[in-house]
Amino acid sequence: MAILTVYIQPQGVSYHPSPPVARPGDTVSFVIDGRTDEVSVSFDSSSPFSGVSNFCLNGSTQITGSFSDLVIDNASGRYAFTVAPTTNAFIGGAHVAPPGTVRGGLEVSADPLLRAL
Repeated sequence: MAILTVYIQPQGVSYHPSPPVARPGDTVSFVIDGRTDEVSVSFDSSSPFSGVSNFCLNGSTQITGSFSDLVIDNASGRYAFTVAPTTNAFIGGAHVAPPGTVRGGLEVSADPLLRAL
């Protein structure tokens, strides 16, 4: 089983290896990189993990700045996620995405050829 690492950075996300393709049973690790704030990671519709659709990371320590889980056996397709600081932001009384909000996604496929792209 492989490990896919998602690096959450101030200006976006990066992946190792790239492209971000995982297979059922792979481990996906989310790691804060170059940030010291607390962020919430939320999958937009569904999650490739069992019972986990969102989680918080705190970049102040290595222990609280990472999260890992296994991709479930029946996961397939694209899983978009949003990473947002846990502080609320308002402009003109309307809630807006706070500065530092970034988006990413994972592709899950049982096809071993997708990993070679």
